[in-house]
Amino acid sequence: MNFGAQRLGLGSSTFSMSPFAGAKRRALGQNGQQWYSRAKSAVAEYDNLWDRAQHIAPERIRIELASKYRGDPSDRDNVQNMRNTLAYYVSQAESAVPVNYSVFDQNQNQLRVTKLENLNKEFKNDVEFSEKTYGTMNPVEYLESMVEGQTLPSWAIPTAVMAGLAIAGVIIVKLIKK
Repeated sequence: MNFGAQRLGLGSSTFSMSPFAGAKRRALGQNGQQWYSRAKSAVAEYDNLWDRAQHIAPERIRIELASKYRGDPSDRDNVQNMRNTLAYYVSQAESAVPVNYSVFDQNQNQLRVTKLENLNKEFKNDVEFSEKTYGTMNPVEYLESMVEGQTLPSWAIPTAVMAGLAIAGVIIVKLIKK
């Protein structure tokens, strides 16, 4: 027997003749469905962490987290692009009936899942540290921060007042006619 896979005869080894020689290997012993589930969880976790990061009290901390975990949109390796790419592949898998898990048989997609999971761990640590250190905004403060810096055009308030008066006038006329 040739247990050392030494070359025999015409340059082949005993293992190259194996019926499993051309079979595709599964990374870490997981199938496409398991990678799909991990991808879906990683995307959901990123979204949850991003939402939590938006509620941290000091604006400068929110900006720092945004630059680190959103980054430059033109950078293909930033965390948000990785999240968006995985979300796209999840949607591609879900567009088939039944779900096409083979999208996640590709090593590149499995690498993306692993990278996002690792980055989510770092993101989670940063968010939890920031929440404990700086605190979070209550819902009213959060809404005010969303509105802050946004101004209405000069014509918006007079237009809204006039529209309200017109509606009130129509209602009054209909009540008088009855």
